[in-house]
Parts: sequence; structure tokens; C-alpha cells
Amino acid sequence: MKKKIVSRKWLVIPLLFVLFVVLGNLSSGINLLDRAIVVGLAVDGGGEEIELSAQIIVPKNGGVSSQGNTFAVYESKGATLQEAIENLSTTIGLRASFAHTDVILFGSDFLRSGTADVLEYIFKSDLVRDSALLVAAACDAKDLFKLKLPVNEVVSYHLVEMLNSNRDEAGQNPMTLHKYFYNYYTLGGANYMPLVNVLKEEKGSISPDSGKGEDTYRLELSKTVVLSREGYVMRLDREDSKGLSYADKRLNSGTLGYRDEDGVRREAVILDSKAMFEAVAEDEVKLSVVTMCRPAEKAYSEHGEQKGGLDVGAVGQIKGQIAASVEACFEHCRQKDCDIFALGEVLYRKYGEKFKVRCGEDYLDKVRLTVEVTVFTK
Repeated sequence: MKKKIVSRKWLVIPLLFVLFVVLGNLSSGINLLDRAIVVGLAVDGGGEEIELSAQIIVPKNGGVSSQGNTFAVYESKGATLQEAIENLSTTIGLRASFAHTDVILFGSDFLRSGTADVLEYIFKSDLVRDSALLVAAACDAKDLFKLKLPVNEVVSYHLVEMLNSNRDEAGQNPMTLHKYFYNYYTLGGANYMPLVNVLKEEKGSISPDSGKGEDTYRLELSKTVVLSREGYVMRLDREDSKGLSYADKRLNSGTLGYRDEDGVRREAVILDSKAMFEAVAEDEVKLSVVTMCRPAEKAYSEHGEQKGGLDVGAVGQIKGQIAASVEACFEHCRQKDCDIFALGEVLYRKYGEKFKVRCGEDYLDKVRLTVEVTVFTK
């Protein structure tokens, strides 16, 4: 019996040690009421200063529910991002906390002026989580935080919801900090971000109360910004953005247009689509896109003949549409010497120095991309 009691005492000791460590960490941390929780961060500035705007939640004293929180936007400036962040805490009067930052917006002037130092600081530091979404704005990023949206007053939350709900649809190209970090260190170093455009809402177009009182706006995400390690490269339109989606990620929603045998415009729904790059020669990469589709409308019978299905002609149009979008995206980026699909990385992993000797530093001028599309119907 004594042996059992002694053994139990030895089990209690490590448990007490863990408890003391946890309590020590909690007591040495910053009180929640002394923090400004940043849910969205906007980065602007095209000159000598970096401008920050933070959409924050300031917990009210004694409040723990969502109704007890207040949203506010604060701004700061600094010669470096670190200085701007320190000045932000001073401006707010609380310590700015980025542990819950879901989205970082970059203004158009800032992107064009050079983003390398700031982006490198963000993903090399522990400023925000790896899952934070990076988004380009077609205007000053700080202006987005001032918008009144009919669907959600908090722009940061609304943007995250849009990107997460549409992330598996062609043309919607969300970028996380983790993925940006990975792409940054590939051979070509090319990257992208979804581009947010602001559209003024017409009366009653979204909500029945729109058009009353203040102007309301909606956000649109059909375009994409392409970047290199040095900064801004170009903007992809809607079709090229779809080409990037078909080649760069797995899709399971969205539609593709085609014309049936009577020339009527119809839609096919994407049920699943995935892509794989393969180096087939020292200067050639094959992209295989496999897509499962079904017609948006139910098939029907007319005079004993089945109608509304995806026939050979429709499948051919879908194949051509996907291949054309991918090829156009690649060619437009190639003209800007931007390896958007990381073909150099694919070739180097298989052929190593043979690839470098054959193609050299300006490999994009010599590399060929072939696109093979397979469409299954349901």
C-alpha cells in the first residue's frame, strides 16, 4: 500500500510543475484589456514613409461577449514597418496584437513602389499567423476600412468570408502568408494576390435598404495582381485569373460556358478539378488538368431524344476554354519575365544543372508549356 502512495506522489510532482509553468506564462503576459486586437491591417505609402491602418477590436472593461467589443480604425506612420507598428500602439494607447489578424491589405501605390522589404519582414517575423490572407487593393488600402458595406459593416471579416467561401472557384485566387513565403523562395520567385475592386451599390441591387442615407459599396474579386521578389509586375484580368486557378490549385465550384448543338449558351458546373506539372524534357513542362463537370440544367427528353447533357462538342469547348485561359495567363506573365507557374522550379528539381546549362538565367524565353485537359462528365 505504501508503495502505491509513493508512486502516486511522484506522478503529482510533474503535474504541479506543468501547472506552475502555465500559470507563470499567464501572469507574465499582457492583459487582454490592455491589448488592441487587430483583425485587419492595411499597408500604404509610396514614398519614404509606410502608412498603416488597423481595424481593431477594443474589449470593453468587463465585457466578454461580441456585444461588449468595439471596432475602430487607427492609423500610424513610420520609416520602417517596425517603426509604424510601434507608433500604432502609441496612437491606440494599447498594445497592438496581431495574433488574430486575418487579412493584410496592400495599397496600389505601395505595391508599385516596391514591397520586398515589408513583405520579407512580415513573413520572417512572427507578426501574424501563417494563415493570414494577403490581398491587393485597387486603391489606397486604408480607404477600404472606411467603406460601408450592406452585408457586413466590418470590412476585414467580410473580405475573409468572401475569400474563404470562393477559394475553390476559378478566378478567385486567395494567397496565405504561408504560401507566399513558399513561392518567394522558388527559382522564379513569382507570386500573386487577389485584387479587390470597390463597386458602388445601386439602390436595391443587394439589400432593400440600399440607397437610403449613406452610400454603400460592395467588393469584387475577379482580378489578380502578380508580383516578383522585387514587387509589382502586372494585373491579370478575369480570364487570365481563371487560367491561374486551373493551373495552380484544386477547384470544386464555379461554372464554364459552352454552346449546345442548337447554339444556345449554357453553363457546366465544375465538380472537381486538379492540376499537375511534369517536366518532360530539359526545356518543356506538361500541365495536366483533369476536370469533372455536369450541366447546370437537368437533362431532359425531347421527342424521345435526350437533351441538355454534355456531348462531345460541349466537352471540346470546355477543354479549349481551360487550355486557352492557362496559356494566355502564362504568355502574359512570360512577357513580363515572370514565372507565374514556377516552371523553372519544376525543371530544376528533375534535371538540376542540366536545365540551367541548357536554358540559362533567361530560361522563360526558352521553356515550353504544353497543356493537356481531360474532362469527365456526370
